[in-house]
Amino acid sequence: MKYSIIGFGQVGKNLALKLGSNNLLDFVYVRNFELARTQAEQIGFPPQFLTSDLNQVFASEVVIIAISDNQISSLIEDISNVLHSESIYRVIFHTSGLMNSDIFSKINNNHTSFFAAHPIQTFFSNSHNLLNNIYWGIDSGNTNPKLIKNIITELDGKPYFFDEKVKNNRALYHLMCVATSNFSVATIEFAKILAQEIGISDKRILSKLLEQTTQNIIMNINSDTMPLTGPFARNDYDAIEKYSDSLKSNQNLMDIFENYKQAITLIMENKFQSNK
Repeated sequence: MKYSIIGFGQVGKNLALKLGSNNLLDFVYVRNFELARTQAEQIGFPPQFLTSDLNQVFASEVVIIAISDNQISSLIEDISNVLHSESIYRVIFHTSGLMNSDIFSKINNNHTSFFAAHPIQTFFSNSHNLLNNIYWGIDSGNTNPKLIKNIITELDGKPYFFDEKVKNNRALYHLMCVATSNFSVATIEFAKILAQEIGISDKRILSKLLEQTTQNIIMNINSDTMPLTGPFARNDYDAIEKYSDSLKSNQNLMDIFENYKQAITLIMENKFQSNK
């Protein structure tokens, strides 16, 4: 199958690099062509794949919508106009983590299949390898699951099909992903700020600690075991009090720590209640 992409943000760029490297890409639709061409050159992506003609995109068998959520509704109005009298079969899916496939219900075309596929990955950098072997959260819409599996496989990924409970709780699903990525990044940033406070400029001393902690989490990802160590795991209140004392001169850091302390306590209590 041949693919086109609508959008050239972080997700769109990585999809473009992946599909380009797999020789499966037709076009990438962009609204600001000059800006997109500059960005393409910066990441080593051939600008000849870029287009500002929406009709070119819909010559492809599969069209991927990779734009921000607040732009999808207006885009679907444009798509509906383009496909109004089309009789060519194609598949369209969006990559939003928050939105289901029912947003496509506005498009009245019996020759088009729709679904939603959220790449469960963080896109801070740009590389054709970033999509390798990741899970995609799937709301299958009106598309045959076997076809969806083939599409995700061509993207070198693995589909995870949502049941009705997940589809009805997309905000919680996306928060789960945000907690895994954004909250983790924020925690390490807090550690880096503390390092700076005491004059440690080379934060690489934390690398192995972070690496092993991540491995512990992954090894226990489907387990009831919470791989927590240190003073919070052993209820060492004296040590925890010393942490609070060390931050008294910096209210901002004290507030962050107190929030973390409360969060860890509540999570541990929730874990204990769940395991009863």
